Amino acid sequence: MADDSIDPEIIALDRASVRSIDADRRLHIAMSNISKADVNPYYGEEIPDFEKFGLDPKRVYYMLRDPEELAKAAPTFNNLPILAKHMPVNAEAPAQELVIGSTGTDARFEEPYLQNSAVIWVQDEIDDIENESKREWSCGYRYTPDMTSGKYNGLHFDGIMRDIVGNHVALVHEGRAGPDVVVADTMPKELDIMAKSPARKVANFKITMDEGIDVDDVVSLIGALNGVEAEPAADEEPEDDPEKKDDKPAADEDDDKLSQVLSFLD
Repeated sequence: MADDSIDPEIIALDRASVRSIDADRRLHIAMSNISKADVNPYYGEEIPDFEKFGLDPKRVYYMLRDPEELAKAAPTFNNLPILAKHMPVNAEAPAQELVIGSTGTDARFEEPYLQNSAVIWVQDEIDDIENESKREWSCGYRYTPDMTSGKYNGLHFDGIMRDIVGNHVALVHEGRAGPDVVVADTMPKELDIMAKSPARKVANFKITMDEGIDVDDVVSLIGALNGVEAEPAADEEPEDDPEKKDDKPAADEDDDKLSQVLSFLD
């Protein structure tokens, strides 16, 4: 029996009101979740100054994107470039060929989400959003690691991200922050997974990228995290469990897959 208490036309209007197209065909998003307070896995070598903390570069550490730190960082996510893929940027290296839009000026933290408005300027990217083939946000940012362990919402973490400063936001197929960090905040039909791929540091920028990897890699990672050995492909070596101190991730990872980590967020 249908629920007559909810008017489907009202729901449609509410969803439509989040997005609008201007006279020049640019897409405006009134408000969207761009990152999320959460606990995510990172390899030690991806954590800034991991040597100083004595971290094992090949061990997985769980880092908390702290809600208080995200709240303080909100203004730094205003007026940031939105990129077609992850690339640390600054005034001397703006990566103009990758810029597809901009975040707005009204960033705010509504626990557990960091939110902001946005505009997309490029038709191909607008099409990807509209057909839902590419619509998750992934933030690139700097942070200072605080390797104090604890629990957040029942999840153990090994360290906390502090002094977060936004660098850019990327529109990606799958972001580390999860499928609820999407353009217009609509849930896609995807696997409900919490573990995401490690982010990647680039050059001396030390920008954390909150983006995931492809489904095959995610399935392998989740299997490893849960102590289940995935069936290796014919030309691949089996991956070890990254939660065991003596185990390491596959050494010969395909560079194309690594590039997808850059192609964060939350």
